[in-house]
Amino acid sequence: MTRKKRLCFILLSMTISTALVLFAAEVALRILTPKRVQALDYGDVFIENKMRSGPGPGGYLKPDMDVQVVSGLGGTVPWKTNSSGFRNDREFSPVPDEGVVRVLSVGDSFAAGYRVGQEDTYSRRLEVWSNDVIGRTEVLVAQAECLRRALLYLTKHGQNWSPDFVLMGLTVGNDIAQALLSNTRVLDSDAAKNVVSMGLPDGCVRTPGFLESSLDSGSEWLRQTSMIYSRLMGAPRAIGARHTVEKQLRLFDSSSGFGTFLREPPEPVEIAYRRAFALLGDLQEFLEKRSISFAVILIPQRYQVQPGDWDACLTRYKLVSEKFDLDRPNRLILEFCRKKNIVCIDVTEKMRAYHLETGEDLYLPFGDMHWNPAGHEQLVNCAKAELEPHLRAVAKRRGIEPGG
Repeated sequence: MTRKKRLCFILLSMTISTALVLFAAEVALRILTPKRVQALDYGDVFIENKMRSGPGPGGYLKPDMDVQVVSGLGGTVPWKTNSSGFRNDREFSPVPDEGVVRVLSVGDSFAAGYRVGQEDTYSRRLEVWSNDVIGRTEVLVAQAECLRRALLYLTKHGQNWSPDFVLMGLTVGNDIAQALLSNTRVLDSDAAKNVVSMGLPDGCVRTPGFLESSLDSGSEWLRQTSMIYSRLMGAPRAIGARHTVEKQLRLFDSSSGFGTFLREPPEPVEIAYRRAFALLGDLQEFLEKRSISFAVILIPQRYQVQPGDWDACLTRYKLVSEKFDLDRPNRLILEFCRKKNIVCIDVTEKMRAYHLETGEDLYLPFGDMHWNPAGHEQLVNCAKAELEPHLRAVAKRRGIEPGG
């Protein structure tokens, strides 16, 4: 055998051997990886026909549930609601007991605890902390999806639970957009027809060359078909985009939320901000009239907290970085709240610093926009210093001597 033939034989043997090893590893991974558990998912725990029936006494979750739901980290987690529909495993009287501070935690899937266990929601973590520091505290967890529904819920039911303090979770990634999409009547008739399907403005997304596009397509195909590749290249993973228009990112996407972060947004985005601010003002006015303390806590988008996630978004979606300002929503919301004397707690910088210092991932895998249990825990850790004086003031107003 000539030297050339020997070299070809060696290379062919190495190629075949590598392919066989990779094939065997792929098969082994598929066999050893637990199959997805058949269980209820987050969408299965809502009140049926919630758009028509409106919220129940505890919000938009089904009452009397004691089930397992799909976990964001594999397997299942416990999911319980009481007879009113709060995501709590105990019942509450309309008026809290003497010496108890009652907090009504209202918000969307973050507040309710998307795919995390009963003890892992930030509302429950807040309750445990407050019991140690403030004194006897009960935190009622009400799912309300968006600001408009939160106002409807508080008007119809929430106020009847005699809360001392309402903590409104505002998800930066989609609550601004939903303030507009939940009420398109604030737009003129032509815009109302088109706003839902609007794409990002021209210049926000670059057009990749043939080679880059081919490599991206191949990488995505491998990610979807090969468990080995998916595990090797699984992090960081760009946040998912639920809605596209002819493969173009939508201006208002309920997961990625890129339109909210535009440096120079089109008019519908500015209208969405104005609508969100109007709803926050309505919430404040409604609660002030009933002597209920009120605070907003900002829930940041994952790429605001974890810089590697933003880099992944730039790569996957070909975003033009200069067109976006990841701090703009927080600045605008904080500025509005200062003018209106609304307590607004922004944990973004603290959570980002924690992530950069520890390297710990605070979000669910595979580009999910939601926190994992560590994210819920860090929200409370980063917010409690600002929350504590307000909860102490509530306790003092009710004649309760705070602990700590």
